[in-house]
Amino acid sequence: MSMKNITKNWIAIAAILILVLFGGYYVVNNSSQQGETSTETTATEQQVQPQVEITIDYAGEVEKDTEAKSINFEESDTAWNVLQSEVGFDNIEYQDYGGDLGIFVQGINGVKPSGNKFWLFKVNSKGAEVGISSYKVQDGDRLEFVISEPSEGQ
Repeated sequence: MSMKNITKNWIAIAAILILVLFGGYYVVNNSSQQGETSTETTATEQQVQPQVEITIDYAGEVEKDTEAKSINFEESDTAWNVLQSEVGFDNIEYQDYGGDLGIFVQGINGVKPSGNKFWLFKVNSKGAEVGISSYKVQDGDRLEFVISEPSEGQ
């Protein structure tokens, strides 16, 4: 073999080796990025927060439109937490009776029902069986606060 052929072979082997190294680096690097993307997508999908729909119905007590909105909540939240998140703590008048009675909402957004009317708390279109501070919200719940007469929704 001549020196010229050895040099050509060596250059060809070096070129192939370099291509294999770069190709292998690209494949390994690209596949790890794809794996990370898949992991990120899965983590994002798992972080979807549960939602509830909250409605505040002034029932003609004042000239305000009914407010309805879907909001995110944490799994340990009560309806009281959700109401505070929606309208703000300073926009709620309430009495805390403690124990099983819990919180009784007297006013929302500056609106206190007149006469014997009150803010009725409903869950999924039915009068709630527990107070606002005791009810743990669940994904998809429809929470309603409606100005009502004592005979309504009971």
